[in-house]
Amino acid sequence: MSVHHQQAVSMAHTVLERPGASPEVRALATTIQAAQLGEIGWMGGWLDLWNAPAIPPAAGPMYWMTTNATYYCGLHHTAMPGLATQAQIDRLAAASGRGLDVLFLQLMLRHHEGGIEMALYATRYGHLPQVRALATRIVFDQSQEVTLMTRLLRGYHAGALPFSLSPALAHSAVGTVLNETPTLRSQNSLQNALGQ
Repeated sequence: MSVHHQQAVSMAHTVLERPGASPEVRALATTIQAAQLGEIGWMGGWLDLWNAPAIPPAAGPMYWMTTNATYYCGLHHTAMPGLATQAQIDRLAAASGRGLDVLFLQLMLRHHEGGIEMALYATRYGHLPQVRALATRIVFDQSQEVTLMTRLLRGYHAGALPFSLSPALAHSAVGTVLNETPTLRSQNSLQNALGQ
């Protein structure tokens, strides 16, 4: 998850460095950067305490998912879900104005959908209560940001990038929100799905 967060921080930093991003997108990028840097700190501290490597071993970035990995992320330990490609990162770095806003929102929305899948797995299979608590917070925070990004994209008359929800996410209360079309996503539906 730390590696996944690093890309989100990098994309947020790109938006903050590029000209012409809207105030709403700049505020979102600032929030994402601050939250995920803090979470990277927590995860890095735990890894240090456990004498565990900060970078996933050669076995692959998703080797830690052993039980029901395909159900939770629809994968077989090959790649982290939701990551942007290098070509997409390069396009983001070259964008400005409305194009920057839209591309950032699209990439970060899909990135969050993948992050939520991994965090849901950790809420179910994490061994330590602190890890499960952080994963739960990630699911909640990123689900709220997904709703905001969807609303902002709707304001630009742009849609989300394709993302295939895993069976676990599709059948969860959070998945109910993420599985809706971008025109139907709203803060109310997120609150209803989370039981608030």
